[in-house]
Amino acid sequence: PAQQDTDIATSGLLQPLAVPSHVWVDISMDFIERLSKVGGKSVILTVVDRFSKYAHFLLRSATHTWRRPSLAPSLMASVYIY
Repeated sequence: PAQQDTDIATSGLLQPLAVPSHVWVDISMDFIERLSKVGGKSVILTVVDRFSKYAHFLLRSATHTWRRPSLAPSLMASVYIY
């Protein structure tokens, strides 16, 4: 007889995310990596506002840029001004 997995939680309905009430209150970020180098840049950081669907695309020079302390100031200087 086959064994049952007792560690797996039962599935249910997915719950929708709450809708943000203002622009730039809730953002999503993602990296596009392994691109051909152009001007020393090979990574694109995408930042999208969930309320307005406005997107910013920031060029970065190296992979694993989320570990660098320079990411937050760069993000604030490029996105927060809007």
